[in-house]
Amino acid sequence: MDTTSNKYGVVLQPLVAARLSASERSEMVTQYLFGDILLVEKEDSEFYFVTSLYDNYSGWVCKGSIHLVGNTSLLELKTTYMSTAQLADVFNLSDRSIIRLPLGSRLIGYNELNGRFGINGCEYQIHPSFVVNTQPASLEGILETAFSFKNAPYLWGGKTTLGIDCSGFVQQVYAIHGFELPRDARQQVEVGSAVDTLADAKQGDLLFFSSTASSDISHVGLFLDSNRVIHASINVHVDSLDDVGIINKTTGSHSHLLKAIRRL
Repeated sequence: MDTTSNKYGVVLQPLVAARLSASERSEMVTQYLFGDILLVEKEDSEFYFVTSLYDNYSGWVCKGSIHLVGNTSLLELKTTYMSTAQLADVFNLSDRSIIRLPLGSRLIGYNELNGRFGINGCEYQIHPSFVVNTQPASLEGILETAFSFKNAPYLWGGKTTLGIDCSGFVQQVYAIHGFELPRDARQQVEVGSAVDTLADAKQGDLLFFSSTASSDISHVGLFLDSNRVIHASINVHVDSLDDVGIINKTTGSHSHLLKAIRRL
């Protein structure tokens, strides 16, 4: 296996599966979305081992799924423009085809005057109504984005409305509003400031849960009010909540036990 230094790649597909090992049969650990910038750290015959420059999350991706950018300055690749539609139609000016980008795709080199963006000769055009320039979050905007994911099915490692996991849901909601959260719940709980009790929580706070009293944090959701949380479990939906944790609608028992509350 060769080591590759200072080589970067950009995702120019709607999304790319990152896997635990260098095999298409391996578990998907996350998804990289269009415009994500990846550091290429290792390679084998068919895969690159990459790390996202946004959340430092690593995985193996098929070589043909990313676009290598060589010595291009990272300042040219970093962007605050993102797509805001759950699936935005984008015109590929290079081959005159249509691609559909998921919410949170990063629009490298976006030009507000003509709606065009792209890199290394790959040029695209998007309607400006599908674009946001991320800025300090507003509570109203965060909740609106969270509810736009409602009913998205649960998918381990997923990050779009076609399939998403609990930490991917929280990460994507906040990314649209300028917060680059880590990928996993156990990492996200280290961000922000602690909130002591549920009574002190405010809308938009992150709630962290475990499956048993003695187990580690394994789940995260967004606090809505004194007895409601929106989270991804089976799908993205709202559940009742108390000081102990999330209450299963069917059984009335606690499906997840509250362990921590953090405020960004």
